[in-house]
Order: sequence, then structure tokens, then C-alpha cells
Amino acid sequence: MRPLASVGVLMRVAISGGVGLLVAAVVGVGCSGGDAGNGAPTETPAPVERDTDVATPPPTATAASEVTPVPAWELPRGGESAGVLLLDYGTLGGWDSGRPGAARGALYPLAAESGATLPGYEPFDLGQASSELVSPDGRWLAVAYHRGQSSSSELRLFDLEGWREVPVEQLESAGRQHIGGFAWAANGWLTGLRYHGSVTPGFPWVLEPGGAGPRALTESEVGDLEQWSAVRVSGDGARLHVLGYRSAECCGIDVQGDPFVATFDLESGAELGRVALPGVLIGQRFETLFENDDEYNVLRNPAVVAASDGSLVYVVHADEDRVSVVDVASGTVRVEAIERPRSVLSRLGGWLTSGLVSRAEAKGGVYRRKAATLSADGSQLYVTGVAEIACEGTPYFSCVDGHPLGLQVVDLGSMELVAEFGGISRFVATPDGSRLVGIGSEFDHRDLGDDEHEAKRVGFGATVIDATSLEVVSHIEPETSFTDIAVSPDGRFAYLLSGGPGRSPDAWYQCEIECTQLTVVDLESGDVVATRVFDSTTVRLVSLSAGPSAAPWQ
Repeated sequence: MRPLASVGVLMRVAISGGVGLLVAAVVGVGCSGGDAGNGAPTETPAPVERDTDVATPPPTATAASEVTPVPAWELPRGGESAGVLLLDYGTLGGWDSGRPGAARGALYPLAAESGATLPGYEPFDLGQASSELVSPDGRWLAVAYHRGQSSSSELRLFDLEGWREVPVEQLESAGRQHIGGFAWAANGWLTGLRYHGSVTPGFPWVLEPGGAGPRALTESEVGDLEQWSAVRVSGDGARLHVLGYRSAECCGIDVQGDPFVATFDLESGAELGRVALPGVLIGQRFETLFENDDEYNVLRNPAVVAASDGSLVYVVHADEDRVSVVDVASGTVRVEAIERPRSVLSRLGGWLTSGLVSRAEAKGGVYRRKAATLSADGSQLYVTGVAEIACEGTPYFSCVDGHPLGLQVVDLGSMELVAEFGGISRFVATPDGSRLVGIGSEFDHRDLGDDEHEAKRVGFGATVIDATSLEVVSHIEPETSFTDIAVSPDGRFAYLLSGGPGRSPDAWYQCEIECTQLTVVDLESGDVVATRVFDSTTVRLVSLSAGPSAAPWQ
């Protein structure tokens, strides 16, 4: 079977309660870092794809479309407005089997309703981009770029309104460097970390688009942050919070001592302090999960989200329903248990006995990664994530990869679970906060005979949730394995990626043509309004929406 990996059953509990506008936050990787780079865009051939007929007539005006959209870049060439950006590694030659060329990705805009490629926009060649993040106003795109086979990565910045790359003066470095941990502040600043290797310390930086270039937030070139797992900016854009830890080796192996939260003032660059997190598990360790003494390499990655004013930082434990609440000013931390009312427990019973991973041979705990966001008023916490499931008799490996942990809604005043929706491992919200859209899928290695390298991809569709009533509005294609999601800047449409007609759920990685499908959904009606099919196996969405999102692998 495959080594531990994370991808994304259907279980759902809806309980009364209210939800406000979410504040964006994503969880980082267990190892220090990410990739990035610099360079001018190259001329590329026009993307090749197959368009299919629109599934239903264009939707009529809805309540969602009447909401004033958040600021977003406007296309200067007229025509239909952009809804999302598509990053396609097949159009330039890349990771797809049997296609020549280096791993290069073409980024270009798609029309909001039809999903068609907008004419007149030469695709950006993003190369081996490891992460992309659009600014809250939709004007700037930051890219972490890995340059070929080198061991360094850099920052690239694109002006989406002018559709051009803006040169960035890189931070000075005596040797190899990596850029990662992107976060946009409310004032338009871009922050992140730079580090020199998997076990060397890193330091935070800030970039003002249009300025001279990034500036370090610490006096010395290399601070003492050690390794890091997540970078967050407070809602007011004043503070940067870093979840850090110490380990003797890379990637969170042999973590030493407690992880900690370090806080920096974005204006002065001064470190305001750091708070240890006793009881929070992070990184890798070997554990015995079954009575036969088989050991598993267990990985934990907690979620981190900052309060809007930066006074509190919430660290959601990866392995249990607990939250460590850090008071930045006092340097103290308290641990709160997420309480499940009796009504919640009674409603959970049904899927506990019927879920795919509830069979006797399956046991959780091999891998758990969470992501979290807060409501706009700071009163509710939203938690999602993925887990790897272990089965007895398969030491060191998981039998189910990417099992969705569902979407939890927690009242921060009482620390009670007020709603839970199953089959979700990541979600996005419309910019006005009226809708949440969640997706989830998993790879199941069981019952596949002697072929340990195959896995069946099991999908749970897309769940559209009313963010006020916490009721499910629609469940789109319940058995489809959606792999990526975004919403349009006006909140009218959702964009979903899934396997195309050329893929088989039992042989997901073996595909030559029609490998990926884009589905455009009207969020008010729940109808599919357009689809497109791509030959590429490696395609992902870059959202233009300022709506919040949470994904455990970002």
C-alpha cells in the first residue's frame, strides 16, 4: 500500500445556531517551509481543452447576485468578467505522463458563468509553483516558485489588474533560501517566512506591493524561530503569528519540547513574545495502534487561527477536540475542551456505525491535519481537516487516505459544538458570508486484492450550507470526488474540479485524455450551469474571491 499521504463519509449533523462571516486561515505543513521564485512571464501556446454544452440555461437574478460584491480586479478588455484563475500543468508540458517538457504551469482567467477561457490574456508561466495566494482586494497574486532542480525558492508577484508580472527585489541570502508561509494582511502587506533549510531557523518578512522589496522583521538575518508549521496575520493586519517548534531533524521528526506561538508587530518588526503550548502534539512519532505491537509513523498537524484584533490565537489540537487559547498580551495559555451536547451525541450515532471507515479493522490516528477559521465577530470557530486511517495487519501504512474529518462549528463562549457536517475536508465561503461550500473525498486501499498500489477514490460530493441557519441548501453530485473548489468574486458561482471521463476511481493516476473536469454551479439554485473537460491530470484553481477558506493541506 501507499505510504502515508493526505487527500481528502458521508456524515452530517445540523444543529441550530448562527454563523457569521468567516476570517480566512489555512494550516501549514509540518516541515519548515515552502517554495517560491522570480522571473518574467514567457510566451506560451494557447491552452487546449474540451468544452461541453451548458447543462442548464443561464440562471436568473438571485438574492446572492444582488449582494454588493467585495472589491475584485476587473478585466480591462471587456466581455464576461473573470470568476476564477486556472493553473494547468498539462498545457505547457509538465507532470502529466507521456507529455514532454519541464514541470511548468499555465495560469489564466476563466469566465465567471461559462468557465470558458477569457481571450486576450497570455497565460502566466508559473513553473513549479508550490503555492499561490491572491490578495484580499483581488489585485495581487503571490507565488512561491521553485526554480528547476535547485534547492532554493523565491517570491514572484503578479499585478492581476494589469495582467503582468512585477519584479520583486529578493531578500539577500548568503546561500540557498526558501520562501513560504504566505499571508496577506488587511493593509495589503504580504508576509511570510524565509529559511535556509529543513532544520535551520527562519525569519519573518513583509512586502508592500509597489515598494522596493521584502524587508526582514528581525534585526538579524536569521532569527531563532526554528521550524514552523503555520503563519497567520491578525484581522486588523497589525500582528503576525507563527506556530513554531524544535526538532533534531527535518519535517517534525523527533520534536523537542513544546511547540510555541511567536508574535511579531508588522510595523516595527519587533517580536512581542512567544508562548509555549503544553499538550499540543505536532510532528512525527512512532506509536503502537493495535495489540499486535505494529508501529506506525504518526503525524499530527494542529490548526491555527488569530482573532481579528490579534489579542488571542486559537490552536486546535490535531488529535482531539481541544483548543489551546493563547493570550498574546499576558503570555498565558488555557486549554478548552470542545463539548458535545447530548443532542449532538445522539445524532452522531447513525454515521458512526455506517461510515466506510467504521469497520472493525480500521482505526484512526495515523495522520491528522486540521484547518480552522473564525466568524467575523469572533464568536464561533470553524474546524475541518483530514485523517489517515490505519488497519490492523498493514504496519507503517494507512488503509484509507485523506478521510474527511467534517466541518465543525464551535461556539467560543461555551466551547460547545453547535453544528457538524460530514464528508468535508475543505471549504470556502462566499464573500458576503451567506454560503459555505465544502468538499471531501478519500482513497480506500481495502478490498483490492493483491495490488497494494491501487486505491479506489471515494467521493462525497459538494455540500452547500446556509451560513445563518446552518442548514444544508443542496448536495451536489453526492458521489463525486471533487478535488478543488473556489467561488466567484460576486458569490454567485462555485467552481469544482473532479476526475474527468478518462479517469477510473480504481486507477486514479492512470489517465491519458479527458482526465480532469471543471463544474460550474449556481449557488442559489444548486444547478450545474457549465462543464469543461481537460486532458491534464494536474489542474488546480486559484480563487479571485475574498471569501475565506480552510484547507488542511494549504
